[in-house]
Amino acid sequence: MDAQRRMMRRVPFRAYVNQVQSGIPSICRGVDLSHGGICVEQVMGPQQSEQALVSLEFQLPTTDEVLLARGQIVHRDGRRVRVRFTNISSRHQAMLDGYLDATRLAMQSIGMP
Repeated sequence: MDAQRRMMRRVPFRAYVNQVQSGIPSICRGVDLSHGGICVEQVMGPQQSEQALVSLEFQLPTTDEVLLARGQIVHRDGRRVRVRFTNISSRHQAMLDGYLDATRLAMQSIGMP
């Protein structure tokens, strides 16, 4: 259980995220990110329903490559949406894992939890 909790700890994530449901795009702003999902705040576009399946496109600050993932909305609070990743390539997952681990180390080195 502790290993799973460590894997899912969130880090702040400030970047734009394209979210698409049924071919309809929404522009979102990242709030936080973990190994298993992302929290975004919708800026433009229709609000998706909870449990909806969405496609996501986003860039990490450490790369120019666009990461692609599919996910399911697991919680909605106004325009803030939590998405659990259901499909992400192993290469993109490895990039995400490396970014999250490095970010957590940097946060710890300056005394952030």
